[in-house]
Amino acid sequence: MAARAPAKAPAPAAKTPAPAPSRPAPAPSAKQAGGAAVTLGRAPAGEDMAPGVMDLKAMGDAFRPEQPIAAFLDGRKKSRVQTRFGKLAEGPIDIETRGKGNYRIHNQRLPLSHPMFARVGEAVPGLAPCLVVNVESTKIEGRVGFAAGAKLDAFDAQIRKAPEVLGLAGISLGALSGVVNTIAGGRLKVGLSGVPITLGQAFKGKITLIAEDEAIAFDASATIDVKGLATGALEMKRAADGLITGKAAVGLNLPKNFSGSIDVAWDGQAVTGEGKAGYKGEKLSGEVTLRLMDKDQARQLEEQKKAPPEQAPAAPSPAAARASKKVDYVVFGEGDLSFVFNAWLNGTARVIVDPKGFVTIIGKITPQREFELFPQKDYVRQLFKVEIRASYGIPVVGNIFIFANVGMDAFAKVGPAKFYKIIVQGTYSTDPAKCQDFSIQGTLNISAAAGARLRGEGGAGLEVLGHDIKAGAGVNGIAGIKGYAEATPIIGYREKAAPGEDKKGEWFIRGDMEIVAQPFLGLSGDLFVEVDAPWWSPVPDKKWTWPLGGKEWPLGSPLGIGASIDYVFGSGQWPKLDLKPVEFDSSKFMTDLYSDKAKPGKGGDVEKPGKWSEKNSKAADPPPKASPKGNAAPGKAGAPPAAKSKVQPGSAGKGGKPADPNARTATGKTVKQYQDEAAKKGKKPAGGDVKAAGGKQEAAAKSKGKQASEEKITPALAALSALTTRYAKDGASKEEVEAGVNSARRKFKGVFKSLEVVDGGDNWDIKYVINPNRTEKVKKKKGSGAAGSKTNPFPIEWPKRPLANYSSIWLVPENVSNGKQFPQSKLKSMPKAEEFNPTGRKKVFGADTIGVTTAWRPFKDKTFEDSPYKGRVEKEKERFNDLLKKHGYDRETKTAEEGTTDGDHVSELQMVGPSGDTFPNLWPLNHKENRSSGSKLSQTRVTLDDGKQPMIRELTPNKYFFRIIKFTK
Repeated sequence: MAARAPAKAPAPAAKTPAPAPSRPAPAPSAKQAGGAAVTLGRAPAGEDMAPGVMDLKAMGDAFRPEQPIAAFLDGRKKSRVQTRFGKLAEGPIDIETRGKGNYRIHNQRLPLSHPMFARVGEAVPGLAPCLVVNVESTKIEGRVGFAAGAKLDAFDAQIRKAPEVLGLAGISLGALSGVVNTIAGGRLKVGLSGVPITLGQAFKGKITLIAEDEAIAFDASATIDVKGLATGALEMKRAADGLITGKAAVGLNLPKNFSGSIDVAWDGQAVTGEGKAGYKGEKLSGEVTLRLMDKDQARQLEEQKKAPPEQAPAAPSPAAARASKKVDYVVFGEGDLSFVFNAWLNGTARVIVDPKGFVTIIGKITPQREFELFPQKDYVRQLFKVEIRASYGIPVVGNIFIFANVGMDAFAKVGPAKFYKIIVQGTYSTDPAKCQDFSIQGTLNISAAAGARLRGEGGAGLEVLGHDIKAGAGVNGIAGIKGYAEATPIIGYREKAAPGEDKKGEWFIRGDMEIVAQPFLGLSGDLFVEVDAPWWSPVPDKKWTWPLGGKEWPLGSPLGIGASIDYVFGSGQWPKLDLKPVEFDSSKFMTDLYSDKAKPGKGGDVEKPGKWSEKNSKAADPPPKASPKGNAAPGKAGAPPAAKSKVQPGSAGKGGKPADPNARTATGKTVKQYQDEAAKKGKKPAGGDVKAAGGKQEAAAKSKGKQASEEKITPALAALSALTTRYAKDGASKEEVEAGVNSARRKFKGVFKSLEVVDGGDNWDIKYVINPNRTEKVKKKKGSGAAGSKTNPFPIEWPKRPLANYSSIWLVPENVSNGKQFPQSKLKSMPKAEEFNPTGRKKVFGADTIGVTTAWRPFKDKTFEDSPYKGRVEKEKERFNDLLKKHGYDRETKTAEEGTTDGDHVSELQMVGPSGDTFPNLWPLNHKENRSSGSKLSQTRVTLDDGKQPMIRELTPNKYFFRIIKFTK
C-alpha cells in the first residue's frame, strides 16, 4: 500500500486545470513594480507543489534539479515548483516532465526585482518586469520581459515605446541593435550597449546601460546641437534611484558681438540652459541673459515682449514645451543694454536676442540728461544812473558813507535753449530682415524777454584806500514782454514690405508746437554787498545778491498760437496742420528775468539763495501805494561831523578822494607799489584821475567797445570750431574744408585778417589771423590707425562692374518653357514672359524671390569687415542657376549683351564669407568676368604698416577691413 500511495497523488491534480504558458503569473505589487527592495513571497503549498525551492542561477547552463525536487518531477507529468534566480527573481513555475530527467519549461515568468527597473511603476502603471524562463532538455535560457496581467511585452519593444522604464525619461532611442537580454552560465545580462539617443531634440549621443546580475554599468554622453551654441559635450551620470542627469558649459555660436557661454543641463526630463553673455555693438553694449527654450516658445515670448502691455499675448508655459515629445531648442535672451547714439542721446534699452543673435530693442530708451543748446544770453543797455552819497571822514580808516541811486536799463534776454524730455521708442533691430519702426521725441524750448527795468538802491558803505565796500537793498521794477517757443517733435523712420518684396522706408515728422507771449509787470527786491575797487587794486569788482522776493502781474491776455503737424517726407502731399489758441504756461518759460547772466568786468555777480514768491500769480496783490509808518522810537545820537557830499545830485560817477600813494595796505605794500605793478601789467587809470567821474565812464566805453568786438569774433570762431566737430568721426576732404572756410569768410566779413587751409599731415590745418594767430585742425578723411583697421581699411579696386550695370533678364513660367531653354531675344517675346531687374526684388512666378538687396550691393566707399574669408560655398548659386534654367533661361547661349553667363556672387565670398551664398546676393554675369574677378581680387596687394605688400589671399583670415575706392569695369 505504501508503494502505491505515490501513484494516487496525480489523481487530484487532474481535477486542477493544468498550468499553461499563458497562465498569468501572480501580479506584482506596486512596490514590486517600483524597485529593488521587494520581498518575494512563496506560493502556498499544495499536493502539486514540489518540496523546497529550486535556484536556477545556481544550476548554471544545465537544468538539473536536486533531490527531492527531481523525484517529485519524475513522478508527475506536470508540476509546480517554487523557483528563484539568485536574489533577483522568485515565484512558482510550471514544469512539464517528458521522461525521467527530461524536463521542459516554456515561457514561465518569475517576478523580477532589480534596481535598473526602479522607475517602471511610475513610468507605466500596471507594468512589472519579469524573468521569462525556458528549458529544453537541460539547457536553461531566459530573458527579461514586461508583464501586464496575461499580456507579456518583449524587452526591446517596451523600451522602444517607453524608455522611461529604464529611467530614460525624455530620451529618444535610435536603432536598438545594441540591446542585450540573456541568461547564460547562471548570469543575467540585460540592457543597452552603444544605442544612439536624442535628448529633447537638442543632444545626440550614445548610451550604455547594462545590468549584469545586481551590478549596473552606465556610460553615456551626448553632443549639443542647438542653433546659436557651439558644439559641446554633455557628460551624463546615473543616480542610485535611476535618475539620469548631465551638465555642460557650452560656448556661443552667435555673431562676434557676443561673448560668454551657457550652462546646459539635462534634469532627467528636459534640456535646460541659461547663461550671461556680454554684448558689444556699435550703439549697444552690456550684458544679457540667454536661455535655452523651445523654438515656438521663443517666438511666442518675443511677440509677448514686443507688444504693448494691453495687447501682449499670454506668456507661453514652460511646462507645455516640456510635455511635448518633440522640442526644437533654440537660444533666446533678454536684458538691459546701454544705448549710446551721441553725447546727449543715450540711456538704457531693454532688448531681446533672437536665435540668430540679432538684437531688437523693446520699449523706450530714455536718455539720462537734458541737452542745453545754448545758455541764456543777456543784452543790457544802461539808459541812466544817478547816485547821491554823503560821506563822513574817519581818521586813518577812511570814509563811511550812505548812498542812494536810481537807474534804468533796457534789456533783452534770450535763452536758455534746451532740448529735454528725450524719448526713443519703437522697433530698432540689428536683423536686416525686420522692418525698422522707431521715433525720436523731444521737447525744444527757447525762451526770451525784453523790456525796461528801473532799479533803486540804498545803503551804507566804507571807503578805504579808494575801495568802496557797499551794503544795501535794491528794488527792481520791470515792465516788458516775455515769451517762449516750445515744440515737441517726433521724428521717426518706419519700413513696410509686402511678403517677398524689398522693404520701403519713409521718414516722418509729427508733433505739437506753441508760441506764446505775455506782457507783464514785475516787482522784486534784494539785499546786496558790493566791492568797487580802483584800477590798480588786485581785488576784483564783485557783488553778492540775496533775493528777497518777487511778484509778477500779467497785463492783458497772452498772445499765442499752437499747431499740430503730421507730415511724411517725400510723400508729395501737403502736411496736416491743425491750429489752435494756447495759454501762457509759466513752467515753460525758462529765462531768468532777475539776474543778468553776462556782465563785463574783472569780477562778477554772485547770487546767493533766497526765498522767492511764485511768479505770474494772478492772485498776487499789487504793490502798495504808500509805505506803512515805521515804529522806530525817537532818540538822540551823538553829534557827527558835518557831512559833505562828494557827488552832487544828478551826477553819474562815484566820488571819493585819491588814495595816498604812501599809505600802506594790510600786505605791507604801499599804494604806490600796487600802482606800479598794475602799470607793468598794462593797466591804466581811467582818465588819469582816480576820483574823476569821467574816468570810469571812459573805461566803461572802452570795455563796451571791446565787448562789441568780442561779440563779432566769438561766433566767427564757433563757425570754424563747428567744422572740426562735424568731421571728427569720418574726416573730410580738402574741398569740403575749403567750402566751410569760404562760407565763414563770407559770413564774417572783416573779422579774419587772413584765413587759409593747409596740409597738416593727419589733419587739414585752418590757419587764421585775428589776434593772435591761431589754428583749427580738421581730421582728414583718409582715416587713421593700423593699416587694414576699421578706421584705416585697405583700399581695393572692385574687379567687376557696379550692380546698376548688370543686365536684366527675361523668364517665362515653367508650363511655357516645358523644360527647354531659349536665348533672351526669343524668351522675352514668348507668352507670359516677365522682365527681372538686378536692383528690384521680385518673385519668379510665385516661387523664389530674386534680385540683389541693398545689403549685398557693392558701391564706392563700401567697407567689408572681418575679411578675407577662405573657401567657397556654392549650394545656393547652383540652385539659383537651376531656377533660371527651369524658367527658360539659357546661360550657355552667347548673347550680344552678355555672352555666356553664370550665377555671380555680387559681393565676393572672400569679402563677405559663406553667408553671401544666398539669392539676395546672386545675379547672372558674363562668365569670364565672373570667374576672373575672384582671382583678381585675391591677388590684389595691400600695404601693411611694416611696408610689406602681401596679396589678399595671403592675409590672416577674418581680421581686416577693406574699402572699395573704384570699379575696374
